[in-house]
Amino acid sequence: MKIPFVFLLLFLMLKADICPQLRNASGTTINIKSGTYLVLGGNFTNSGTLTAQSGSTVAFRGSAIQTISGTGSETLQSLTINNSSGLSLSSNISINGSLTLTAGNIQTNSNTIYFGSSATDPMETSSAKIIGTASMNSRAVGTGTLSFLGANITGNSDIGNVAISRVTGSSGVISNSGNNSIQSSWTFTAGGTTPYANRSLTLTWLSSFDNGKTFSAGNKAQVWTSTNGGTSWSTLGSSSDVSGSNPRSISNAVTSLLKFTVIDASSPLPVELLSINAAQVNQSVEIKWKTAQEINNYGFEIERKSQKSEWEMLGFVKGYGSSRSPREFSFTDNQPPAGRTQYRLKQIDNDGQFKYYDALSIDVNAPREYCLMQNSPNPFNPSTAIKFQLPMNTFVSVKVYDMLGREITSLINEEKPAGSHIVYWNGRDMNGQMVSSGVYLYKLTAGTYTETRKMNLLK
Repeated sequence: MKIPFVFLLLFLMLKADICPQLRNASGTTINIKSGTYLVLGGNFTNSGTLTAQSGSTVAFRGSAIQTISGTGSETLQSLTINNSSGLSLSSNISINGSLTLTAGNIQTNSNTIYFGSSATDPMETSSAKIIGTASMNSRAVGTGTLSFLGANITGNSDIGNVAISRVTGSSGVISNSGNNSIQSSWTFTAGGTTPYANRSLTLTWLSSFDNGKTFSAGNKAQVWTSTNGGTSWSTLGSSSDVSGSNPRSISNAVTSLLKFTVIDASSPLPVELLSINAAQVNQSVEIKWKTAQEINNYGFEIERKSQKSEWEMLGFVKGYGSSRSPREFSFTDNQPPAGRTQYRLKQIDNDGQFKYYDALSIDVNAPREYCLMQNSPNPFNPSTAIKFQLPMNTFVSVKVYDMLGREITSLINEEKPAGSHIVYWNGRDMNGQMVSSGVYLYKLTAGTYTETRKMNLLK
Protein backbone atom coordinates (compact mmCIF):
# COMPACT_ATOMS: atom_id res chain seq x y z
CA MET A 1 0.00 0.00 0.00
CA LYS A 2 1.31 3.45 -0.93
CA ILE A 3 1.35 6.01 1.85
CA PRO A 4 0.25 9.53 0.76
CA PHE A 5 3.23 11.91 0.83
CA VAL A 6 1.72 14.30 3.38
CA PHE A 7 1.10 11.49 5.90
CA LEU A 8 4.60 10.08 5.37
CA LEU A 9 5.99 13.56 5.98
CA LEU A 10 3.99 13.92 9.18
CA PHE A 11 5.25 10.51 10.32
CA LEU A 12 8.86 11.62 9.79
CA MET A 13 8.21 14.87 11.62
CA LEU A 14 6.78 13.10 14.64
CA LYS A 15 9.46 10.40 14.74
CA ALA A 16 12.65 12.28 13.99
CA ASP A 17 11.71 15.98 13.82
CA ILE A 18 14.02 16.28 10.80
CA CYS A 19 13.20 16.63 7.14
CA PRO A 20 15.22 17.40 3.99
CA GLN A 21 12.46 19.75 2.80
CA LEU A 22 8.81 20.59 3.42
CA ARG A 23 6.35 20.60 0.52
CA ASN A 24 2.64 20.87 1.15
CA ALA A 25 0.60 20.34 -2.02
CA SER A 26 -2.63 22.17 -2.82
CA GLY A 27 -5.60 20.70 -0.97
CA THR A 28 -3.51 19.06 1.76
CA THR A 29 -2.94 20.03 5.39
CA ILE A 30 0.16 19.98 7.58
CA ASN A 31 -0.16 20.34 11.33
CA ILE A 32 3.10 21.09 13.18
CA LYS A 33 2.19 20.05 16.70
CA SER A 34 3.17 21.74 19.94
CA GLY A 35 6.62 20.64 21.13
CA THR A 36 7.78 19.77 17.60
CA TYR A 37 11.23 21.05 16.60
CA LEU A 38 11.32 20.56 12.84
CA VAL A 39 14.75 20.90 11.24
CA LEU A 40 14.85 21.53 7.48
CA GLY A 41 17.90 21.03 5.30
CA GLY A 42 16.06 22.23 2.19
CA ASN A 43 13.25 24.56 1.24
CA PHE A 44 9.81 25.23 2.73
CA THR A 45 6.93 25.30 0.21
CA ASN A 46 3.30 25.54 1.24
CA SER A 47 0.55 25.37 -1.38
CA GLY A 48 -2.06 23.92 0.95
CA THR A 49 -3.05 24.53 4.58
CA LEU A 50 -0.42 24.91 7.29
CA THR A 51 -1.14 24.88 11.01
CA ALA A 52 1.70 25.53 13.43
CA GLN A 53 0.62 25.08 17.03
CA SER A 54 1.94 27.10 19.95
CA GLY A 55 5.26 25.73 21.19
CA SER A 56 6.39 24.43 17.77
CA THR A 57 9.56 25.55 15.97
CA VAL A 58 10.76 25.33 12.38
CA ALA A 59 14.56 25.52 12.02
CA PHE A 60 16.52 26.07 8.80
CA ARG A 61 19.91 24.35 8.89
CA GLY A 62 21.02 23.92 5.29
CA SER A 63 24.36 24.49 3.61
CA ALA A 64 23.05 26.52 0.66
CA ILE A 65 20.56 29.38 0.75
CA GLN A 66 17.06 28.15 1.67
CA THR A 67 13.65 29.57 0.77
CA ILE A 68 10.15 29.93 2.15
CA SER A 69 7.39 30.18 -0.45
CA GLY A 70 3.65 29.75 -0.43
CA THR A 71 0.27 30.95 -1.55
CA GLY A 72 0.00 33.78 0.96
CA SER A 73 1.35 34.58 4.39
CA GLU A 74 2.86 31.54 6.08
CA THR A 75 2.17 31.63 9.84
CA LEU A 76 4.72 30.00 12.14
CA GLN A 77 5.04 29.95 15.91
CA SER A 78 8.83 30.12 16.21
CA LEU A 79 11.53 30.23 13.54
CA THR A 80 15.26 29.53 13.84
CA ILE A 81 17.88 30.35 11.20
CA ASN A 82 21.17 28.50 11.57
CA ASN A 83 22.51 28.61 8.02
CA SER A 84 25.37 30.96 7.15
CA SER A 85 24.05 31.07 3.55
CA GLY A 86 20.81 32.52 4.86
CA LEU A 87 17.09 32.35 4.11
CA SER A 88 15.21 34.01 1.21
CA LEU A 89 11.46 34.74 1.28
CA SER A 90 9.19 34.30 -1.71
CA SER A 91 6.07 35.01 0.36
CA ASN A 92 5.15 36.88 3.51
CA ILE A 93 5.60 35.09 6.82
CA SER A 94 4.06 35.70 10.24
CA ILE A 95 5.78 34.76 13.51
CA ASN A 96 3.73 34.51 16.68
CA GLY A 97 6.52 33.35 18.99
CA SER A 98 10.23 33.99 18.55
CA LEU A 99 12.71 34.46 15.71
CA THR A 100 16.15 33.11 16.61
CA LEU A 101 18.95 34.27 14.35
CA THR A 102 21.93 32.02 15.07
CA ALA A 103 23.69 32.34 11.70
CA GLY A 104 22.73 33.78 8.32
CA ASN A 105 20.57 36.67 7.14
CA ILE A 106 16.90 36.67 6.16
CA GLN A 107 16.34 38.39 2.81
CA THR A 108 12.66 39.42 2.67
CA ASN A 109 12.94 40.66 -0.96
CA SER A 110 9.55 42.27 -1.76
CA ASN A 111 7.87 40.49 1.16
CA THR A 112 7.37 41.22 4.86
CA ILE A 113 7.99 39.44 8.16
CA TYR A 114 5.03 40.13 10.46
CA PHE A 115 5.50 39.73 14.22
CA GLY A 116 2.33 38.93 16.15
CA SER A 117 1.11 40.71 19.27
CA SER A 118 2.87 38.19 21.55
CA ALA A 119 6.06 37.73 19.50
CA THR A 120 9.42 38.53 21.07
CA ASP A 121 11.88 41.07 19.70
CA PRO A 122 14.51 39.29 17.52
CA MET A 123 18.18 39.67 18.47
CA GLU A 124 20.23 40.60 15.39
CA THR A 125 23.96 40.65 14.67
CA SER A 126 26.04 41.73 11.69
CA SER A 127 26.09 38.14 10.40
CA ALA A 128 22.52 37.20 11.38
CA LYS A 129 19.93 39.90 10.65
CA ILE A 130 16.80 40.82 8.70
CA ILE A 131 17.39 42.58 5.37
CA GLY A 132 14.16 44.05 4.04
CA THR A 133 10.80 44.83 5.64
CA ALA A 134 9.71 43.65 9.09
CA SER A 135 6.58 44.79 10.93
CA MET A 136 5.38 44.47 14.48
CA ASN A 137 1.60 44.20 14.62
CA SER A 138 -0.20 46.80 16.68
CA ARG A 139 0.06 46.11 20.39
CA ALA A 140 -1.14 47.97 23.49
CA VAL A 141 1.51 50.29 24.93
CA GLY A 142 -0.46 53.03 26.66
CA THR A 143 1.92 54.73 29.11
CA GLY A 144 4.33 51.79 29.09
CA THR A 145 7.65 51.14 27.32
CA LEU A 146 7.98 49.55 23.90
CA SER A 147 11.13 48.01 22.44
CA PHE A 148 11.00 46.26 19.06
CA LEU A 149 12.90 46.19 15.75
CA GLY A 150 15.53 48.69 16.88
CA ALA A 151 13.04 51.22 18.27
CA ASN A 152 12.69 51.90 22.00
CA ILE A 153 9.97 54.27 23.24
CA THR A 154 9.90 55.38 26.89
CA GLY A 155 7.95 58.03 28.80
CA ASN A 156 4.63 58.54 30.51
CA SER A 157 2.22 59.88 27.87
CA ASP A 158 -0.50 57.55 26.62
CA ILE A 159 0.28 56.44 23.07
CA GLY A 160 -2.36 53.71 22.96
CA ASN A 161 -1.66 50.91 20.47
CA VAL A 162 1.52 51.14 18.39
CA ALA A 163 2.64 49.34 15.23
CA ILE A 164 6.18 49.54 13.84
CA SER A 165 7.44 48.85 10.34
CA ARG A 166 11.20 48.82 9.75
CA VAL A 167 13.00 48.62 6.40
CA THR A 168 16.71 47.72 6.26
CA GLY A 169 19.21 47.27 3.45
CA SER A 170 19.17 49.29 0.23
CA SER A 171 15.36 49.64 0.40
CA GLY A 172 15.72 51.37 3.77
CA VAL A 173 17.73 54.29 2.39
CA ILE A 174 15.96 57.66 2.35
CA SER A 175 17.16 60.05 -0.38
CA ASN A 176 16.28 63.71 -0.08
CA SER A 177 17.79 66.62 -2.02
CA GLY A 178 20.95 64.66 -2.74
CA ASN A 179 21.54 63.41 0.81
CA ASN A 180 21.19 59.74 1.72
CA SER A 181 20.35 58.14 5.06
CA ILE A 182 21.62 54.95 6.65
CA GLN A 183 20.12 51.66 5.45
CA SER A 184 17.45 51.61 8.17
CA SER A 185 14.18 53.53 8.40
CA TRP A 186 11.18 53.22 10.72
CA THR A 187 7.47 54.01 10.34
CA PHE A 188 5.16 54.16 13.38
CA THR A 189 1.40 54.06 13.73
CA ALA A 190 0.20 55.16 17.16
CA GLY A 191 -3.39 55.25 18.33
CA GLY A 192 -3.14 57.39 21.46
CA THR A 193 -5.51 60.33 21.87
CA THR A 194 -3.08 62.50 23.85
CA PRO A 195 0.02 64.33 22.57
CA TYR A 196 3.26 62.35 22.57
CA ALA A 197 4.95 64.76 25.00
CA ASN A 198 7.36 63.35 27.59
CA ARG A 199 8.35 60.53 25.25
CA SER A 200 11.87 59.53 24.25
CA LEU A 201 12.67 57.54 21.11
CA THR A 202 15.91 55.57 20.75
CA LEU A 203 16.76 54.21 17.31
CA THR A 204 19.27 51.35 17.09
CA TRP A 205 20.92 49.93 13.97
CA LEU A 206 23.84 47.67 13.08
CA SER A 207 27.00 49.34 11.77
CA SER A 208 26.68 47.15 8.66
CA PHE A 209 23.67 49.38 7.80
CA ASP A 210 25.74 52.62 8.00
CA ASN A 211 25.49 52.97 4.20
CA GLY A 212 29.15 53.93 3.88
CA LYS A 213 28.98 56.79 6.38
CA THR A 214 32.00 57.33 8.64
CA PHE A 215 30.59 58.22 12.05
CA SER A 216 33.06 59.85 14.45
CA ALA A 217 33.25 62.47 17.18
CA GLY A 218 33.57 65.06 14.43
CA ASN A 219 30.93 63.49 12.19
CA LYS A 220 27.97 62.73 14.41
CA ALA A 221 24.66 61.00 13.70
CA GLN A 222 21.48 63.05 13.27
CA VAL A 223 17.86 61.88 13.17
CA TRP A 224 15.62 62.80 10.24
CA THR A 225 11.85 62.80 10.71
CA SER A 226 8.92 63.20 8.32
CA THR A 227 5.41 64.26 9.31
CA ASN A 228 3.87 63.94 5.83
CA GLY A 229 4.53 60.33 4.90
CA GLY A 230 8.05 60.89 3.59
CA THR A 231 7.38 63.77 1.17
CA SER A 232 9.75 66.03 3.10
CA TRP A 233 12.21 65.48 5.94
CA SER A 234 13.69 67.62 8.71
CA THR A 235 16.25 67.08 11.45
CA LEU A 236 15.17 66.11 14.96
CA GLY A 237 16.96 67.10 18.17
CA SER A 238 20.72 67.25 18.56
CA SER A 239 23.38 65.11 16.87
CA SER A 240 25.23 62.35 18.77
CA ASP A 241 28.57 60.58 18.54
CA VAL A 242 27.72 56.92 17.81
CA SER A 243 31.17 55.84 16.65
CA GLY A 244 32.04 53.74 19.72
CA SER A 245 29.12 51.32 19.56
CA ASN A 246 27.77 48.48 17.43
CA PRO A 247 24.83 48.32 17.34
CA ARG A 248 24.71 52.10 17.15
CA SER A 249 21.96 54.10 18.86
CA ILE A 250 20.71 57.67 19.08
CA SER A 251 18.03 59.09 21.40
CA ASN A 252 15.80 62.17 21.12
CA ALA A 253 12.64 63.51 22.67
CA VAL A 254 9.69 63.23 20.28
CA THR A 255 6.32 64.90 19.98
CA SER A 256 4.97 62.57 17.30
CA LEU A 257 5.50 59.00 16.14
CA LEU A 258 5.65 58.96 12.36
CA LYS A 259 8.68 58.24 10.11
CA PHE A 260 12.34 58.31 11.13
CA THR A 261 15.81 57.56 9.81
CA VAL A 262 19.38 58.68 10.55
CA ILE A 263 21.95 60.70 8.59
CA ASP A 264 25.45 61.96 9.33
CA ALA A 265 25.43 65.54 10.63
CA SER A 266 28.07 66.60 8.08
CA SER A 267 25.35 66.33 5.41
CA PRO A 268 22.50 68.41 6.86
CA LEU A 269 19.23 68.53 5.01
CA PRO A 270 19.28 71.61 2.75
CA VAL A 271 16.39 73.87 1.91
CA GLU A 272 13.94 71.94 -0.26
CA LEU A 273 12.04 74.05 -2.77
CA LEU A 274 8.54 73.02 -3.84
CA SER A 275 7.80 75.63 -6.49
CA ILE A 276 8.71 79.08 -7.92
CA ASN A 277 6.35 81.40 -9.81
CA ALA A 278 6.92 84.70 -11.62
CA ALA A 279 3.95 86.71 -12.83
CA GLN A 280 3.23 90.22 -14.05
CA VAL A 281 1.03 92.25 -11.69
CA ASN A 282 0.14 95.57 -13.35
CA GLN A 283 3.56 97.03 -14.22
CA SER A 284 5.51 94.92 -11.67
CA VAL A 285 6.75 91.34 -11.59
CA GLU A 286 5.97 89.31 -8.50
CA ILE A 287 8.13 86.28 -7.65
CA LYS A 288 6.67 83.72 -5.22
CA TRP A 289 8.21 80.50 -3.94
CA LYS A 290 7.44 77.73 -1.46
CA THR A 291 9.76 75.55 0.64
CA ALA A 292 8.97 72.13 2.09
CA GLN A 293 11.33 72.74 5.02
CA GLU A 294 14.45 74.72 5.88
CA ILE A 295 17.62 73.77 7.72
CA ASN A 296 20.26 76.39 8.53
CA ASN A 297 18.64 78.85 6.11
CA TYR A 298 19.83 82.47 6.35
CA GLY A 299 17.68 83.61 3.46
CA PHE A 300 17.30 84.21 -0.28
CA GLU A 301 18.87 86.74 -2.63
CA ILE A 302 16.73 87.54 -5.68
CA GLU A 303 18.72 88.11 -8.88
CA ARG A 304 17.67 89.43 -12.28
CA LYS A 305 19.13 89.25 -15.78
CA SER A 306 17.74 91.18 -18.76
CA GLN A 307 18.63 91.30 -22.44
CA LYS A 308 20.86 94.32 -21.70
CA SER A 309 22.45 93.30 -18.37
CA GLU A 310 24.12 90.39 -16.60
CA TRP A 311 22.90 88.88 -13.33
CA GLU A 312 22.40 91.50 -10.61
CA MET A 313 21.00 91.28 -7.08
CA LEU A 314 17.61 92.96 -6.62
CA GLY A 315 16.94 92.26 -2.95
CA PHE A 316 16.98 89.83 -0.04
CA VAL A 317 14.27 87.88 1.79
CA LYS A 318 15.15 86.46 5.21
CA GLY A 319 14.62 82.73 5.83
CA TYR A 320 13.17 80.96 8.87
CA GLY A 321 16.46 79.34 9.92
CA SER A 322 15.20 75.81 10.59
CA SER A 323 11.56 74.99 9.97
CA ARG A 324 9.75 71.67 9.62
CA SER A 325 6.68 73.30 8.06
CA PRO A 326 6.13 74.48 4.47
CA ARG A 327 6.78 78.22 4.11
CA GLU A 328 5.81 80.78 1.45
CA PHE A 329 7.91 83.76 0.31
CA SER A 330 7.49 86.61 -2.16
CA PHE A 331 9.42 89.51 -3.69
CA THR A 332 8.22 92.25 -6.05
CA ASP A 333 10.31 93.84 -8.80
CA ASN A 334 8.65 97.23 -9.19
CA GLN A 335 10.77 98.31 -12.16
CA PRO A 336 11.18 95.34 -14.49
CA PRO A 337 13.02 96.08 -17.74
CA ALA A 338 11.25 95.88 -21.06
CA GLY A 339 11.56 92.63 -22.99
CA ARG A 340 12.40 89.17 -21.80
CA THR A 341 13.80 89.00 -18.24
CA GLN A 342 15.13 86.16 -16.09
CA TYR A 343 14.84 85.80 -12.31
CA ARG A 344 16.55 83.32 -10.02
CA LEU A 345 16.97 82.60 -6.29
CA LYS A 346 20.25 82.28 -4.42
CA GLN A 347 19.65 80.42 -1.15
CA ILE A 348 22.27 81.17 1.53
CA ASP A 349 23.02 79.10 4.66
CA ASN A 350 23.96 80.63 8.00
CA ASP A 351 27.54 79.47 7.43
CA GLY A 352 27.79 81.30 4.09
CA GLN A 353 27.31 78.32 1.77
CA PHE A 354 24.85 78.96 -1.05
CA LYS A 355 22.93 77.32 -3.86
CA TYR A 356 21.26 78.67 -7.02
CA TYR A 357 17.84 77.42 -8.10
CA ASP A 358 16.49 77.24 -11.64
CA ALA A 359 15.94 80.56 -13.41
CA LEU A 360 12.52 81.72 -14.62
CA SER A 361 12.03 83.67 -17.86
CA ILE A 362 9.18 86.15 -18.22
CA ASP A 363 8.13 88.89 -20.62
CA VAL A 364 6.54 91.93 -19.02
CA ASN A 365 3.74 91.18 -21.44
CA ALA A 366 2.31 87.86 -20.27
CA PRO A 367 2.99 84.74 -22.40
CA ARG A 368 0.69 84.56 -25.40
CA GLU A 369 0.20 80.80 -25.28
CA TYR A 370 0.32 77.80 -22.99
CA CYS A 371 3.64 75.96 -22.92
CA LEU A 372 4.96 72.93 -21.03
CA MET A 373 8.74 72.68 -21.29
CA GLN A 374 11.06 69.69 -20.99
CA ASN A 375 12.03 68.99 -17.40
CA SER A 376 15.57 69.80 -16.31
CA PRO A 377 17.80 68.02 -15.58
CA ASN A 378 16.78 64.99 -17.61
CA PRO A 379 17.71 62.24 -16.85
CA PHE A 380 17.64 63.22 -13.17
CA ASN A 381 18.38 62.00 -9.62
CA PRO A 382 16.98 62.79 -7.12
CA SER A 383 14.85 65.76 -8.26
CA THR A 384 13.95 67.70 -11.40
CA ALA A 385 12.34 71.03 -12.32
CA ILE A 386 9.19 71.19 -14.49
CA LYS A 387 8.57 74.60 -16.14
CA PHE A 388 5.37 75.85 -17.77
CA GLN A 389 3.81 79.13 -18.93
CA LEU A 390 0.23 80.40 -18.75
CA PRO A 391 -1.26 83.22 -20.87
CA MET A 392 -4.02 83.88 -18.30
CA ASN A 393 -5.05 83.06 -14.76
CA THR A 394 -6.08 79.40 -14.89
CA PHE A 395 -6.80 76.42 -12.65
CA VAL A 396 -3.80 74.14 -13.19
CA SER A 397 -2.92 70.57 -12.42
CA VAL A 398 0.47 68.93 -12.95
CA LYS A 399 0.51 65.17 -12.39
CA VAL A 400 3.09 62.40 -12.78
CA TYR A 401 2.18 59.02 -14.29
CA ASP A 402 4.01 55.78 -14.99
CA MET A 403 4.18 54.38 -18.52
CA LEU A 404 1.01 52.35 -17.90
CA GLY A 405 -0.93 55.54 -17.22
CA ARG A 406 -1.23 55.03 -13.46
CA GLU A 407 -1.07 58.24 -11.43
CA ILE A 408 2.08 58.45 -9.27
CA THR A 409 1.59 61.85 -7.63
CA SER A 410 -0.02 65.27 -8.03
CA LEU A 411 2.40 68.23 -7.93
CA ILE A 412 -0.04 71.12 -8.47
CA ASN A 413 -3.84 71.31 -8.26
CA GLU A 414 -4.78 74.97 -7.80
CA GLU A 415 -5.38 78.34 -9.45
CA LYS A 416 -2.23 79.90 -10.92
CA PRO A 417 -1.70 83.41 -12.33
CA ALA A 418 -0.57 84.19 -15.86
CA GLY A 419 3.19 83.96 -16.15
CA SER A 420 6.07 81.52 -15.76
CA HIS A 421 6.12 78.72 -13.19
CA ILE A 422 8.40 75.96 -11.89
CA VAL A 423 7.38 72.93 -9.85
CA TYR A 424 9.79 70.28 -8.55
CA TRP A 425 9.39 66.51 -8.40
CA ASN A 426 11.61 64.60 -5.94
CA GLY A 427 10.99 61.10 -7.34
CA ARG A 428 8.41 60.14 -4.69
CA ASP A 429 4.87 58.87 -5.06
CA MET A 430 1.75 60.20 -3.33
CA ASN A 431 2.63 58.13 -0.23
CA GLY A 432 6.12 59.60 0.03
CA GLN A 433 7.88 56.46 -1.19
CA MET A 434 10.74 56.63 -3.69
CA VAL A 435 9.78 55.20 -7.07
CA SER A 436 12.04 52.98 -9.12
CA SER A 437 14.26 54.06 -12.01
CA GLY A 438 12.50 54.41 -15.33
CA VAL A 439 10.61 56.66 -17.72
CA TYR A 440 7.66 58.64 -16.34
CA LEU A 441 5.10 61.03 -17.85
CA TYR A 442 4.24 64.49 -16.55
CA LYS A 443 1.01 66.12 -17.68
CA LEU A 444 -0.08 69.77 -17.56
CA THR A 445 -3.82 70.50 -17.58
CA ALA A 446 -4.81 74.18 -17.67
CA GLY A 447 -8.44 74.81 -18.56
CA THR A 448 -9.04 72.94 -21.82
CA TYR A 449 -5.31 72.80 -22.60
CA THR A 450 -3.35 69.60 -21.92
CA GLU A 451 0.21 68.58 -22.75
CA THR A 452 2.29 65.56 -21.72
CA ARG A 453 6.05 64.96 -21.79
CA LYS A 454 8.42 62.18 -20.77
CA MET A 455 11.17 62.28 -18.12
CA ASN A 456 13.76 59.72 -17.07
CA LEU A 457 14.63 58.96 -13.42
CA LEU A 458 18.04 57.27 -13.02
CA LYS A 459 19.43 55.94 -9.73
